[in-house]
Amino acid sequence: MISGGNDSLFCCWEDTTVEEEKKLQEVSHNAIIEQQNISNALRNKDYYEAGRIAFKNGLVKNFQMALQLIFNEIEFKNEIIYSELETIIKADQNEEINKFEEKFMNFLQEIMEVDINKLLIFIRDMNSTAKFCKIAQRTLFYVFKITPIDRFKEFRNKFKVQQKRKRKFEENSDKKQKEFDELIDILIAYSEKHMNRTQNFIKKSFYLDFILKKLNLFNLEGDFEF
Repeated sequence: MISGGNDSLFCCWEDTTVEEEKKLQEVSHNAIIEQQNISNALRNKDYYEAGRIAFKNGLVKNFQMALQLIFNEIEFKNEIIYSELETIIKADQNEEINKFEEKFMNFLQEIMEVDINKLLIFIRDMNSTAKFCKIAQRTLFYVFKITPIDRFKEFRNKFKVQQKRKRKFEENSDKKQKEFDELIDILIAYSEKHMNRTQNFIKKSFYLDFILKKLNLFNLEGDFEF
């Protein structure tokens, strides 16, 4: 269809409804296939492959589940903050952990090459829930472990804003870098929050132990008669 006006311009209109419907059907079909591939990988206990597929397609919940199952393959204690020295000591004492770390860091390096921006955003979102914050912090630890500090400057320069905010930032690269800085600041804030909470738990547990020892309860066990 062609239309025109007093401005001497002609507009050609084409009905693309059928093409758009086909595109939507194709996207929906591909999403179903990817979900099935994830289910098959989880059924076969190939959690790394499930994580790759979920990350590639931006399926946050599936990616979280894959990470959780990966960490469950080894003894995963309820620790939120991991120090470099503590991890090295544990790895030296346990060959299984050595193998796990090597495999996991290779997996992490692979998805970081795909899209480091998406990974950091996923970690930020996981940090906002108590269920996944431990996984988020452990993943973040390995990100910093395998990434030279100079590379973060490269990530900052190439940072891609989220789609819903793209128009607002696309004209100014400085604002894109500012959003990357804000993302890192959020991750730091979450880490400090978890660190403080962990320290409070430790203080409370030692305080209880101190009180019990002062009451000498541990030495009274043999004095009770039943």
